Formats: sequence, C-alpha cells, structure tokens
Amino acid sequence: MLRKLGSYPRQNGLAVALRELGRIERTLFALDWMQNVELRRRVQIGLNKGEAKNALARAVFLNRLGEIRDRSFENQRYRASGLNLVVAAIVLWNTVYSKTK
Repeated sequence: MLRKLGSYPRQNGLAVALRELGRIERTLFALDWMQNVELRRRVQIGLNKGEAKNALARAVFLNRLGEIRDRSFENQRYRASGLNLVVAAIVLWNTVYSKTK
C-alpha cells in the first residue's frame, strides 16, 4: 500500500488527507503531553533506561575507543550483535543477582 501511495503525485487528495491526519495526531499528542504528568513520567523512565543501556554499552566496548572500524557491513553487524549480546548478558546477570539478595 505504501509503495502504491508513493507512486502517486505528492499533492494528491489522499496524501494531503493523510498528512493532515498526521498533524492532528501530533497536535493531540502534544496536548496530552502537556496535560498528562504520568505520560511524561513514563516517557522519562523509558528514556533513562535507554541512556543507561547506552552507557553500559560504551563502558563494555573499549576496543578501538568505541568505534566500529570494520569495512564490511556484515562484520559491523556481527560486532554490534556481539556487543548487544554481552550487554544483554550483563543485564540478565544483574537482574538475577539483584533478586537473590
């Protein structure tokens, strides 16, 4: 469906309507964001978790100053997957260890 929509001219009626619908949704979300303290708190907690994971990944990935310098995309993907596996193992170990104390 998206491919078909992408082949239409940019200013067709459906594209304009979908763009306006997106603007309405974005405005409604912004209004909800300003009103709802709980929503802002939940989003901040999620952002903090993501930042903590990124900080852990930076601490684990010391080789070559944290840069992936592999030439091929496949090798870059392997290195990133390995880093994600190590980070996941650390998070799992911390979760299990913290529940036993």
